[in-house]
Amino acid sequence: MPKMMYRLSLFAMFLAVFCFQQASAFAASLPVRKPGLWEITTVADNFGMKRFKTCISDHDSIAPGIGDKNCDPPEITSGNSEAIVNITCRMKGGTQLTSMLLSGDFQKWYRATSKITFKFPDGRESRDGVTVTAKFLGQCSASDDQKPDKAAHSVQ
Repeated sequence: MPKMMYRLSLFAMFLAVFCFQQASAFAASLPVRKPGLWEITTVADNFGMKRFKTCISDHDSIAPGIGDKNCDPPEITSGNSEAIVNITCRMKGGTQLTSMLLSGDFQKWYRATSKITFKFPDGRESRDGVTVTAKFLGQCSASDDQKPDKAAHSVQ
């Protein structure tokens, strides 16, 4: 292969890999919720339905375990208005794998369907699931229980 063709081929491969990595990085980002007051409803077999209001800041992750030193970096696949997030965390007594399907506009509403598998050291597994629906209510008030990083309060 002539030297010039070889260089063009290398450049084309580099460009293809670079574009793929940039597209993957863009596609692999977690949805970000609009900061403010959200009403969140959770439904699970083990605790039924719960509804509460909480203030979300722009620093709050939508997926549990993100940035936790005991968790692997998340595997994220996204497209259109959906994202699939898989995250593995090691904790006392075993390993937890959480798989989430996130959908919505994340400005006015979103829905999260999670499947959670806990693997014990002896090989046993426990499985659970939870569905979350959320709607944006507006800006947070000055009251302490609605500031970011404060405990959520029930509306039931």
